[in-house]
Amino acid sequence: MPSGSRIWQVTKSEGVGGLAVRVRLKTFPATSPRLEELLDAGVAIASHPVECLRALAKGLGVDAPGPSEVQQWLDEWTHDVDSQALQSSTAIPEEWDVAPVTSQTLYCLARWRLPEILLETGIARGASSLCLLRAIERNGVGELHSVDVRPDVGALVPEQLHGNWRKHILDPSKARQQFMTLVASLPPIDIFFHDSDHSEKWMEFEFGVVRGGMNSASVLASDDVELNHAFMRALETGQTAAMVFDPRKVSGYAVVR
Repeated sequence: MPSGSRIWQVTKSEGVGGLAVRVRLKTFPATSPRLEELLDAGVAIASHPVECLRALAKGLGVDAPGPSEVQQWLDEWTHDVDSQALQSSTAIPEEWDVAPVTSQTLYCLARWRLPEILLETGIARGASSLCLLRAIERNGVGELHSVDVRPDVGALVPEQLHGNWRKHILDPSKARQQFMTLVASLPPIDIFFHDSDHSEKWMEFEFGVVRGGMNSASVLASDDVELNHAFMRALETGQTAAMVFDPRKVSGYAVVR
């Protein structure tokens, strides 16, 4: 357990995000990353998109977007994404959606970085797909490749956004090979977001495959990083990373060098 002085240092510098980490990590399974590990690895703790982007900007060597710019993006998100977030005609549970803070962070990240190629795994109802496609629509550039193993996914994505969307449905019995083939066929990936099978072995497999198809200024992201050490193991020494805590779970973001 971290010393009281270290916890106070994090809480003071990171605000409520740091305090949330101290509280939340006590309830995570024993296999989850501990606060001490996050501090030792230099992972930034965030509870708001602006804090996450500020941390990633340091690793990218660029200026972080200002609070007013981020607020503009969040207003867009409220108008373009949040208003549709409860509409679904499938039996896929709403609990599989990314949490609002994660959706906001992904949206702001895409608006900031203007990615040309985005890849996500795990479509479910399409909550993350919707927010990324809305960002692409605002940017006027970009293509989202979304991967799943069941066909009845993506109900939240309206037809008007399908022009920039490539949905890939894998055969579960051949998922590993088909995923590797897909990644190899894509141009360099600017943003990757994992939200499929959250077993440690599968997360490590996806991270390993995708890193080979990314540029030095790409961002590797994942939902549910509190479940195991896969995201932490994907980080190289000195790599810039941030974890965003929301009331339900934790998402992670790392700059690929």
